[in-house]
Order: sequence, then structure tokens, then C-alpha cells
Amino acid sequence: DQRIELYLLSVATGQLTRLTNDLAVESSPCWSPDGSRLCFVSDRAGNPQLYVMPTRGGRMERLLAERDEAVSPDWSAVSNRVCFSTRLGGAYAIGYVDMANSSRKRVIVTRAAGDWESPSWAPDGRHLVCSRKLNGRRELFMVDTWQRRLIQITSGGDHSLPSWSD
Repeated sequence: DQRIELYLLSVATGQLTRLTNDLAVESSPCWSPDGSRLCFVSDRAGNPQLYVMPTRGGRMERLLAERDEAVSPDWSAVSNRVCFSTRLGGAYAIGYVDMANSSRKRVIVTRAAGDWESPSWAPDGRHLVCSRKLNGRRELFMVDTWQRRLIQITSGGDHSLPSWSD
């Protein structure tokens, strides 16, 4: 039907289950640690926002109260936090929300210049790897979410879309 929707594919049976069915664009899903929920991006509110829904389908809820654009979620299996990239003013920053806390207050961990994008949790649930675009170049950084330390990993290239492996 020419829509961008979320589907669940059973590798064992090949069964395809449609999870969303609307005019909004839904993308970038990530699994909760227990596999019962998905966090994903939808533009149903007019700009990209994060939503959470059961993996079996059903009611979805917006994750953040803030109306700033939020994209690229990643759900930590260790800390039960969802990190994401959010547009603050004219640039992107990296933030997270603790899914165990009912207030779901957004915590911003990068405030330095540039566009901070594509965060991915480290296996320790504390550190992130992400890209930073500044002056036309993209480099990879590790972010300590406890101390807000930014550690540059690459230099002199055009690096993007990092992912941390277990």
C-alpha cells in the first residue's frame, strides 16, 4: 500500500505480522530488554517523535513529553534506558530516558557544538558510541552518560552510523 510501517517477521515460521497501519511514517524500531515492547520513530505528531508499543501490536504511546524532534532510538539491555538523538534549537544532541522511571524525564548528555547523531549503547549500559558532525566532518565519539565525558574515537575521516556490538 506504499506506506512505511512496522512489521514483525517470525524467522521460525516466516509469518509476517503488521504492527502499525496508518498514514504516518514509522521506522527505526529497537527492542526492549525483555522483548515485549518496541521503541520506534513516527511522524504522526507532525515531526519525528519516539513511541513505544507492545511487540504483539496494540496501543502505542509517545515516549517523551517534549515536542522536539527525536530519532535513532537504542534500548539498553543492561540499564533499561532508551537513548536517542533530539533536535535542540538548530542542532542535534544525544539524550536518554530511563524506562524504569515513570516520569520518563529526558536527560541530555551532549551539549557541545555540532550535530550528535546515531547513538548506540555499550554493553555496560553506561557508555554510548555516536557520531558528531561539525564543520562538515563526522567523527565518532564515546559518551560517558554518568560523567558527561566525550571521548573522540576517530579523527580525520567521515565516520557515521556507529553500532556497539555485545
